[in-house]
Amino acid sequence: MTRKSRIAVQVFLVLLLLAAGGAVLAHLTLSKKPPTRQKPVVQAPLVRTITAQTGPLDVTIEGEGTVQPLNMATLAAEVSGQVVKLSPSLVDGGSFKKGQVLLTIDQADYKLSLTLAQAGVEEAESALEVAKEETEAGKEEWLLLQKDSKQPFREPPPLVAKLPQLEYRRAKLEAAKAQVRQARLALQRTEIKAPFNGRVIKKNVDLGQFLTPGKAVADVFSTETAVVRVYLEDTDLAWLKVPGLTSGPGEGSLAIIKADFAGKSLKWQGRITRALGEVDERTRLVGVVVEVAEPYAKLPPLAVGLFVKVELQGLQL
Repeated sequence: MTRKSRIAVQVFLVLLLLAAGGAVLAHLTLSKKPPTRQKPVVQAPLVRTITAQTGPLDVTIEGEGTVQPLNMATLAAEVSGQVVKLSPSLVDGGSFKKGQVLLTIDQADYKLSLTLAQAGVEEAESALEVAKEETEAGKEEWLLLQKDSKQPFREPPPLVAKLPQLEYRRAKLEAAKAQVRQARLALQRTEIKAPFNGRVIKKNVDLGQFLTPGKAVADVFSTETAVVRVYLEDTDLAWLKVPGLTSGPGEGSLAIIKADFAGKSLKWQGRITRALGEVDERTRLVGVVVEVAEPYAKLPPLAVGLFVKVELQGLQL
């Protein structure tokens, strides 16, 4: 086969392949169905519907704050002496009752002082009785002289009746009684008693320590009432009863105090008792004081220092 014949054959085969490919492509194009038009599906959001009910609505104002004691005090010695007895309650975190003896100072010297003062009273009473007798005797002598005299009757002069001496003895008796009261008071002050129901923050004294007047014994706080200071916007006050601020004397708005403490969600009920003395210059918020009675009555307690949320029950719409 000549060269020209081979070229002719190759051209023929190429044309044949192109024709076959074009035929197949035309067949596929003609046999394809056009796409159908579909409307998109709209996914409606899920909602919950309720029927609105008309009626009164209590306005609730929310706030937050930190629990603080209503009363705190630093107990101190009023007399000097050695500590001879400590109450088991006088420890950091210890609880005590009002009037409970927390600490006792050595009373020996003070008992002796009281005994000497009482003896002084007895001596002064005896001296007063002698002065009274001398006064009566002076008056009788004066009356006898008046009977023998032809002069009109006159009252005896104070010196004759010994009235200055009598008044002096009376004054001495009162001074002796005052010394007894002072000695008895000093003896009472050897016992430091709790001024209220409370707990100990910090103990500052130990057994055998010598105390001087004014020496701090312990820092304590009252558990009778707890307070929470809540700072509110000025507009929120319109819905609340704040005695002395938005309402007159009487009870303020109720408050619900909530906190998560000791693994539990707890609630306490309190009441607004007053507003703080001034508006905060930096935040322009107004502080109100919520008081809770007997915060340690149940366990876990509304502990001092606890951060809480407060719901203030306002006026009714």
